[in-house]
Amino acid sequence: TAATQVHYLCGLNNLGNTCFMNSALQCLGHFSDLTQYFVSNVYTSELNRDNPLGMKGAVASAYGRLVKAMWDVGHGAYAPRMFKQTIAQWAPQFRGYNQQDAPEFLAFLLDGMHEDLNRIIHKPYIEVPDADGRPDSEVADEQWDVYKRRNDSVVVDLFQGQYRSTLVCPVCSHVSVTFDPFMYLTLPLPIQRQKWVEVLFVPMDTALHALRMRLLVRKDDTIKQLKKCVAYFAQRDAARLLACDIISTRMYSVYSDTDMLGEIRESDVVQMYEVGVDTAKAAADPLSEPCAVVQLLCSRPSTPSSYGYSYGPELITKPLMLTLPRDGLTLGELYLQIARALSRWSAVDMSRVISQLQGTGDSNDSDEQMLELLGRAACLSVHRAAPPSQGQYRNLSSISSYAYTGRRSYGPPSAFRAFEDRVTNDSCEPLTAANEKKALASKVDSSPLYNNAMSITVGAAEQEGSGRRRPRADLDEDDYSVKWDSSSENDGDCKMQGTPKRARSDNGSDNEAHDSNLVTPLFTPTADDDSKLENAEPADPEPATRAETADDDMDAGISSDDDMASATAALSFADLMGTTVCLNTGDTLLCEWSAEGTKALLAELGSGLDASDQITDMFNFERTDAFAMPPMDDATQYKNIEPVELLHVGQAPRQAPRPAAGGQKQRHVTLEDCLAEFTRAEQLGEDDPWYCSSCKEHQQATKKFDLWRVPEILVVHLKRFQSSRAWRDKIDVLVDFPLTDLDLTQTVAGPSGSDLVYDLHAVCNHYGGMGGGHYTAYARNPEDNMWYDFNDSHVSKVHDPDSVKTEAAYMLFYRLRAPEHGDSAATEKIEQLIAEFKETGAQLSTANDDMDSPSNASMQLGPRAMSEDSTSNEYTMDISGLASRTHGMDSPRSDLGNASDMDPD
Repeated sequence: TAATQVHYLCGLNNLGNTCFMNSALQCLGHFSDLTQYFVSNVYTSELNRDNPLGMKGAVASAYGRLVKAMWDVGHGAYAPRMFKQTIAQWAPQFRGYNQQDAPEFLAFLLDGMHEDLNRIIHKPYIEVPDADGRPDSEVADEQWDVYKRRNDSVVVDLFQGQYRSTLVCPVCSHVSVTFDPFMYLTLPLPIQRQKWVEVLFVPMDTALHALRMRLLVRKDDTIKQLKKCVAYFAQRDAARLLACDIISTRMYSVYSDTDMLGEIRESDVVQMYEVGVDTAKAAADPLSEPCAVVQLLCSRPSTPSSYGYSYGPELITKPLMLTLPRDGLTLGELYLQIARALSRWSAVDMSRVISQLQGTGDSNDSDEQMLELLGRAACLSVHRAAPPSQGQYRNLSSISSYAYTGRRSYGPPSAFRAFEDRVTNDSCEPLTAANEKKALASKVDSSPLYNNAMSITVGAAEQEGSGRRRPRADLDEDDYSVKWDSSSENDGDCKMQGTPKRARSDNGSDNEAHDSNLVTPLFTPTADDDSKLENAEPADPEPATRAETADDDMDAGISSDDDMASATAALSFADLMGTTVCLNTGDTLLCEWSAEGTKALLAELGSGLDASDQITDMFNFERTDAFAMPPMDDATQYKNIEPVELLHVGQAPRQAPRPAAGGQKQRHVTLEDCLAEFTRAEQLGEDDPWYCSSCKEHQQATKKFDLWRVPEILVVHLKRFQSSRAWRDKIDVLVDFPLTDLDLTQTVAGPSGSDLVYDLHAVCNHYGGMGGGHYTAYARNPEDNMWYDFNDSHVSKVHDPDSVKTEAAYMLFYRLRAPEHGDSAATEKIEQLIAEFKETGAQLSTANDDMDSPSNASMQLGPRAMSEDSTSNEYTMDISGLASRTHGMDSPRSDLGNASDMDPD
């Protein structure tokens, strides 16, 4: 009977991944005054079908019919098919049966009902006045009044409040204050704002230790902010820092300034190199800087495959960065920069090598021989940077038509992205001179020589050796390179010991032992070298080669190929230090350390390393200084800590604890913490500046939110989900929220006139992660004041009210406690509307019900357009046709069909 009928216990059938909708509807439906507003049909007297921002009354009417149906069912289950169809008709994102976000659905529903029930038929145009230094209370009341003159509905009465936004210019201290309405609060969880990031800072000054830093940063900061933090502690220029992601010994990616720190994994170490250029300018236009930034990789001789190829070098060091002059770079300066860069990590003393390369060493035979040993041990080649406009493929004709370079498929174009290229033996090539001398062909024979003979190769001739094939497809026909013999047959006289690629002769010689010692230097001889070539006495070349190049010899004015042999004998490695080379930003130098050459060099240096694996033991990249930033509540205040003094490599490095594998430990979080985080002042990012009307420029202002006016029903959305292009995450930390007595009196900045105490009425829960999950709801019954668990169609009583506090809590629905005597203003207004409607609106209600009723739709659309699901107690009809006929306009048609009831998703 009516006297014993219970309410607010009706479950909602899951129509197929509609648990997000069911849980939000259950939370909304357990506010008695809002439910009575729809059950009493008073909403029909306030339908605004002419509002251009509304849904022609369809959303409010659909919700009203749903609430009345659930009210009539009492205790049971109901299938909200028609309601879902109406929502999908006006919000295409909710079509189909995919899982959706409950807060997004609730925001659309409340906004749609507000516009459908807006009491303002014709919204006036009102210009919002400026504050002009007036008190905040006066400005807030004025702007709220302006808003209410355009927006007035039961949704505004119950759900909408006002917050204050304060912006302070960091330059002129100009303050801008605005007041804006809100329908629900999205509160960040303070636990997820900060994280530990480990950075390895490598200064340009090779006399200083590299510094391993443990820094506390905000997840929503960018690499640009991390550079500023590193630059502060290391006392360097942030514009000259290059951030990279290194995996083992290879460059995985070069970070852009806009990359988010939240995307960096806890186990990653950000490699931060100091370079001699402005990285932002050089990334956009490498030629805008006088220097070039080159990546240095060190490797050992690779073992060829059974087919004679060796596709990738066996790297033995982490990537290093060299800042080199673009013009006038000599081979000697290049070797000097390489030796300095490696000396920081070297397990042996390289001071003698550096002194000789600087020209400040002793003139004894032993130290002069050091250069020859260096040239024999360290062989150089270059992987040229392909311009970004050429795409992600590089021509490697000796392997296949194209080979993937390994660069990331996302991120802004940058010259440094070439460091991400996959470096292979076949992608490396000899360097050419800064000034390519075409006249060189008239002085030097182009045929290959093999016995202490130097030759010039022109164009794209393939060279093979140690399983390598040299691609020449991307060299112009005027590019020249030099190669010569460094075989052990020279009896230790390391004449012409140049750099790197051991190459098989072009005439296909089968003398493997001899061919493997042919190497290619990274230069073109200078004028001084040319004179030596001219005055040298040539040796007799191979007959087959002589026949092929006789015409060239005549044109070049070289009497015979015997001149080349004499020229080879006349030039030592030390003689070639003044020859010029050309490198550009994005190029990668590959320094291959030969086994025999390295053994001889280390013996001369007196290293004392184990002879079993001297190449690998040469370098130690674990010897770094360390610094750990102390924990802070606000990571942006790092400038309150003293900078770090960098230590000389001769000093013992400091020790510091490494970051824990699990990152920052999750602590206890309360709802008050979330509110405090929401109202905390923060500085705007560089990509989101604010225009200051005082100094007439965009500034990174300090922004702060404050609650100024709170609503009767406060909906709190806990921001548990975060996502980016590289990761997605849900924060499952438990937020402790009060069931009663949530006091916001001190939190609200505006004048309230009374205590602002809230009680919890409903909780929307989400179980699962970003990929999927399930929604449920807890709600307190207004009739018996008991808590119930709503899991789609299943309804059960909650025996312990504290059990509604779980890690799954996603949305909280609070109700302002009424005064001791009487009801709240919003409740009294609804009760007054209901009373007036009962007295004067019965006839209007009947007319409006006829317009919205299924029977009226059947009269207009015919009997086939309407059917009733006997199991769901809800009508399904062609609602699009109904909307177009009753409102005189075409509405989007829904393509949805009837869906059978499904188990909870």
